[in-house]
Amino acid sequence: MTTDAVQEKFSGAQTVEQQSVEHKRAPVSNFFWMAMFGGILGVFMEGIFCILHLGRWETHVTSIIWFYNILYGLGGVLFYALGEFLPNARPWKQFVVSAVICDGLELLAGALLEFGLGMKAWDYSQQLFNIHGWISFPMTVAWGALGVFFVHKMKPWLDHFFERFQTQGWRRLCVIMAVVFVIDLAATAGAFVRWSNRHKGYEPANAISVWYDKECDDNFMETRFVEWYFIDEV
Repeated sequence: MTTDAVQEKFSGAQTVEQQSVEHKRAPVSNFFWMAMFGGILGVFMEGIFCILHLGRWETHVTSIIWFYNILYGLGGVLFYALGEFLPNARPWKQFVVSAVICDGLELLAGALLEFGLGMKAWDYSQQLFNIHGWISFPMTVAWGALGVFFVHKMKPWLDHFFERFQTQGWRRLCVIMAVVFVIDLAATAGAFVRWSNRHKGYEPANAISVWYDKECDDNFMETRFVEWYFIDEV
């Protein structure tokens, strides 16, 4: 075999290897769709868990309009990002990153609910090595394992599934839904703030507060967000 042939073969091998490790970045729209599907799927998962654990279905949403939970939506985005930016990392590294990020999300959300609204929406205080009931060792392990499973089993399938969402029509729908999502997020945040203020005995200060008192009264909020409760009522 000549020197040129050897070099050509070696270069060909390098090209194949580079192609195998090269990773094409996913479009931004994939992260949005992951947030949507993750937030909806999370509600179903919670509902099934409640059936198995409590013997009844419960709808754990974080929206006054949609069948959606933003924490699961953010979790879906974080898992997708893990597979996007650390696809070839060792599983134990993916486990640690997933566990730390998800714990951080629950810590932040739990602190905002408790110190901002005086409420809780979940409580891990009965679980091993928990911190203020916001995070716990079993849930940390669960988030880490779920992240590894997602990267190796779900991410490739989702990338293929999201390919059909790359047309102009789907991109326009993505923008429209993103705008609706932001509006709903702001409206829901306002409903929670007003719910908390009513609990504290604050009278409506403006027309928006009056509207919330009429359309999103205590009965509506307690029925819609069945797992949320005020800490001072426990």
